[in-house]
Amino acid sequence: MAAIPATRYVKSDDVHIAYQMLGEGSFDLLLVPGFVSHLEAIWQSAGRSVLLRRLASFCRLILFDKRGPGMSDRGSQHRSWILTGDDRTRRVLVIGTMMALAKWDEFRMNARAAFVEGGFTADDVKEITLQQAMFKLAAGVLTEICQAPA
Repeated sequence: MAAIPATRYVKSDDVHIAYQMLGEGSFDLLLVPGFVSHLEAIWQSAGRSVLLRRLASFCRLILFDKRGPGMSDRGSQHRSWILTGDDRTRRVLVIGTMMALAKWDEFRMNARAAFVEGGFTADDVKEITLQQAMFKLAAGVLTEICQAPA
């Protein structure tokens, strides 16, 4: 069994966020954990370990534990995952999510707000669109590699 990647920490506000990186590719893939996560425990599952290493075979895979669960600090105040980033990061996540879910009315509303209130440019939204297209392509590749639905 291959070694588990080293767990590192980065400080964000008053907490230390645990993260791991593996692979070397031409782009970064940030794997956002589900409701509960633990960086070192996910490697104990043979299926997950194989999936993560396959992902890392064509990109630099970045894993992290959200505030509270797993190996990251809990912090001095309770926050939901959506409140942990800055406004710009939240807007990128919302716009990308609306595209992925094909909720075009919500996409237009959030893109318009990003232009008016968030200081986004047309190039910023084009970049989000390109990243979503790359994600859909990667999901298709994963389906073929892992022989499981994405």
